[in-house]
Amino acid sequence: MLSIGIHASTWKVGRFGYILGGFAASPVATADCTTFSTQITAALASANLSQNNYNACSLSDAVRYGYALGGYNAIYLISTDQITLSTQVTALLATCNLSQSRYRAGSLSDGFQFGYVLGGTNGAPVATADCTTFSTQVTAALASANLSEARYGLSGLSDAVRYGYALGGYTSTYVATGGCLTFSTQSLAALASANLSQARRYACSMGDPVRYVGYTIGGSNGNDLATADCTTFSTQVTAALTSANLSQARYGVSGMIDGLQFGYVLGGANSGGNLATADCTTFSTQITAALASANLSAGNARRYVSSVSDYNV
Repeated sequence: MLSIGIHASTWKVGRFGYILGGFAASPVATADCTTFSTQITAALASANLSQNNYNACSLSDAVRYGYALGGYNAIYLISTDQITLSTQVTALLATCNLSQSRYRAGSLSDGFQFGYVLGGTNGAPVATADCTTFSTQVTAALASANLSEARYGLSGLSDAVRYGYALGGYTSTYVATGGCLTFSTQSLAALASANLSQARRYACSMGDPVRYVGYTIGGSNGNDLATADCTTFSTQVTAALTSANLSQARYGVSGMIDGLQFGYVLGGANSGGNLATADCTTFSTQITAALASANLSAGNARRYVSSVSDYNV
């Protein structure tokens, strides 16, 4: 999930969120669209990915474009799809291709300038960071933002102003590691105070730009988890927050926000298989609950999806 670097006082509730690709019985290109005003999710064929793909990472500039970068479909992918938010159409965009084929990376954004793709795996965990410049739509390696340890299955979170966070993941074991990316210097370093309360991978993260906190929710540590952690951006401290726990333990989820009011955790899987479940976190109360109207479209339960939203249009 990504938070955006436009000052919170100028933000407004977005129109749509998009859930892209994923893994059902095999990789899929399917796109769903959540209408924020009604909290209803439905299939949207015009936004389908250019190829079947899962575990791509996602970025958005929140105004014009969203991106799904890398992923996997029989091979590790370097390609990037771009969704034009005004037309809801997705197509390949070669200038934004990753510097290195991989999937299961973390991603975050400062919004109006840069998006970052951190870590991932191409058979072994990598520490590589790529930076997408939104004004030019070009992605390139950025060594100063490399992770402090190679890992995949991490979550990306942003405070929308100063810092981004790379949280959890997997090296040769589950980790709780917090890394902090300073936007002004584009440099990343480990930050123990931001460590997750529980080592895990395949969680999702989403930020509340108004109340200046972020959430990392769900995932797996060998067991399916409902756990929610809250990162307080002013102190850079992460701690468990049970009121925001998922309604159903699961991993391979994706998170997105409407900009001001709600965050959505979509899809995923547990020991029973793939899920279409949607949960909604109400930012004003910090409570998460199931929201059936936002469930993934009928017949399209899946995990390892990517999501973007247009919450500053």
